[in-house]
Amino acid sequence: GEYSPIPQAEQREAYPASSTQKRLFILDQMEGNSTAYNMASALEVTGNLDLEKIQQAIDRLIQRHESLRTSFVMTEGETLQVIA
Repeated sequence: GEYSPIPQAEQREAYPASSTQKRLFILDQMEGNSTAYNMASALEVTGNLDLEKIQQAIDRLIQRHESLRTSFVMTEGETLQVIA
């Protein structure tokens, strides 16, 4: 097959939510602070831990991936995605 990159979306203040995102947003609003869709995990680390490097790595991930900076708002009856 031939490679076709996904085109980059234009810069906006907010973007429409998909139907699945809308459904999850409404469920969250109805249920309150539910953890039903959280995927918890734990790691055990032995030895020295450089918290500054871990924080830098997390900050870089958040900076690189818009999905980690995205929140959802209801504006004029429409669910929208807002990227910080």
